[in-house]
Amino acid sequence: MATPILQQGNVVTMSNLEIAELTGKRHDNVMADVEKMLIELGINAPEFSGTYRTSQGNKFKCFNLPRREVDVLLTGYSPPMRAAVIDRWRVLEAEVSQPQFKVPTTLHGALLLAAELEEQRATLMVKGGAEFSAYFLYPVSRMSTSRRGGLKQTRCWF
Repeated sequence: MATPILQQGNVVTMSNLEIAELTGKRHDNVMADVEKMLIELGINAPEFSGTYRTSQGNKFKCFNLPRREVDVLLTGYSPPMRAAVIDRWRVLEAEVSQPQFKVPTTLHGALLLAAELEEQRATLMVKGGAEFSAYFLYPVSRMSTSRRGGLKQTRCWF
């Protein structure tokens, strides 16, 4: 996708670059549609404005729209275009609802995380046996490389 989902506070947004990519419309046409929509709705929302850089380093204007404004914009597009953007919204909202990993900020939190990770490691050792734990869960002290069936295989062990 052109631009990943943005989360500004608790508001999930989608850029008009991604809308253009999903609908197959030219970016400048989507920009014009967004500007026209905002004028017709009487919305002067500088918080929707953004910029992006091209691979050549050029900086251009774009919009990062919340769900309501994307829905309003889409009602003027064809059903296949609307469906593509709606399907993408569902994926983005599912990604946002996934719990994010938080880095502990206190010693107590760090110790709880360490205990939880050790418990997970122990569970993996039981499930995978000693071979699994020796190859993946401990520091590497030796490595060997061999070729089997034309494929290069590297094994590490403690």
